[in-house]
Amino acid sequence: AGRQYGHITVFAEEMQGRTTDLLAVKMKGSDILNKDGFMGKSDPYLIFKAIRSDGEAIEVGGGKSNTIDNSDSPEWDTMQINFIELCNGKLDNKIRIECWDSDPMSGDDQIGLLDTTVAELLQGGPLAMRDYKEGRDLQPGSLTCKEGGIVRAPNFLDYLGSGCEITVSFAVDFTMSNKDPSDPESLHAITEDGYNQYQQAMVSVGEILESYDHDKKFGVLGYGGIPPGAEDASHCFALNLNDAEPEVEGVDGLMQVYASALEQVKLYGPTNFSEVIQRSQMLAKECNKQHYHVLVIVTDGDITDMQPTKNHIIAASYDAPMSIVIVGVGEEDFSAMEDLDADRGGLIDDDGKAPARDIVQFVPYKEAAQEEGGVAKKLLEEVPRQLLEYMCVNRKPPPRWSAPEASPEEQLYVLPDGNWAKAL
Repeated sequence: AGRQYGHITVFAEEMQGRTTDLLAVKMKGSDILNKDGFMGKSDPYLIFKAIRSDGEAIEVGGGKSNTIDNSDSPEWDTMQINFIELCNGKLDNKIRIECWDSDPMSGDDQIGLLDTTVAELLQGGPLAMRDYKEGRDLQPGSLTCKEGGIVRAPNFLDYLGSGCEITVSFAVDFTMSNKDPSDPESLHAITEDGYNQYQQAMVSVGEILESYDHDKKFGVLGYGGIPPGAEDASHCFALNLNDAEPEVEGVDGLMQVYASALEQVKLYGPTNFSEVIQRSQMLAKECNKQHYHVLVIVTDGDITDMQPTKNHIIAASYDAPMSIVIVGVGEEDFSAMEDLDADRGGLIDDDGKAPARDIVQFVPYKEAAQEEGGVAKKLLEEVPRQLLEYMCVNRKPPPRWSAPEASPEEQLYVLPDGNWAKAL
């Protein structure tokens, strides 16, 4: 027989929840047993422990409180304890809370302990501790959770899956720099050989965003052209000529209304973005439900109202739940479009104010289409993050957390402090 080297026991349990979830609790004690003699009171602190399937209690991350000196009714600072380590993300798993008396001179003394669950703890009632030695009739006191919840940083799918509505609109460039649609060199030219760059860009972006749009309808606007019945160029008009209801059904409707508009709208100028941004900003702010709007501006790269556009972008970054995706088509210089993307810095309004958050993403269509992942990769890198940043700045949790149909665990979720979106 071979030499025996002992054995290893492995305890395994399927994880539930997210590794970043934290149990936040503010604890207080009552009638804490005195361990320091008749001249003083205990200096108590708490230790939260997980109880394994074999009954052993083990310490967990964030599970030790601060020490309160000389008190029989302490109130500890809020603790943030790793929720997965403590109870595997399950409200009804048993946990242990130990109360100790800090004594640097002779060593810390245990005061008492209790076994409970997170569900019971967060109900907020007093929980009596028992003596740490069996057979003694000491009363170590009680512990109460004054405030508590599960700190969770929500992700994009948390919002999408719990009632946050995504809406999408397109704004199409009808300025003369694109050349007349009858010219084969025009960016708006429609031939039997396939889609022009405007169509390719709108289909690529529309197919991605349609899956997130709550009703699969797109508002479709034009700018820089002269619509039927008008004498002057408009910098914000509905391509279906119905300003009150500019929406069409999905990508197919988008292609149909674009082709129809090319036959009716006269290309003109100048190229102004500010009016379509202002309109989207107003619509985004008016909705009562939790929602987020994505404005897609398709352009050949020219812009003549740069500073007003910057002003509206910066204003929207403070108060509107929206993102702006600028898709550049053609071969023109897109440096002005890149300047509108706050990733580069230097975006300032007339009053010298910078944006509260980045809401603009510039995508050069031809370049993006040739990269791995294409336009989809570019869009999905930015829009979900921008939505989360808006929700973070404005302290808006996913709607389901407070909905009547929320699970007991969901009802306990609270948002983290600080810029939690940046860490996702």
